[in-house]
Amino acid sequence: MTSKQKAKGYRYEKKTEEYLNTINGVSAKRSFASGAYGKFSKELDGDVRADIGTETYKVESKARDKEFPKWMENAFTQGDMVFFWKPRSEPVVAMPFEVFKKMLESVAD
Repeated sequence: MTSKQKAKGYRYEKKTEEYLNTINGVSAKRSFASGAYGKFSKELDGDVRADIGTETYKVESKARDKEFPKWMENAFTQGDMVFFWKPRSEPVVAMPFEVFKKMLESVAD
């Protein structure tokens, strides 16, 4: 690795792959070169590829040293998942890994 950031990125991409592979019915693999070749082909972007059911999903892995903002932390204590809304766009849904795992495994059964 040429830098601490690249090493950290690789570590969290592998961790994401490992977490996803603990879910029954999910097969995940880290993308070649962290998806750096995505500019050449959409098949090569994303950090991790996850086969869930009949679909393949591109998973991006992000890690930050700072804590979540307080309002985000509070939102996660109030529900199993949080919808983040931005004007004139679809919401982004975030949830703890255990909720995500339980949801996917209930569908796979």
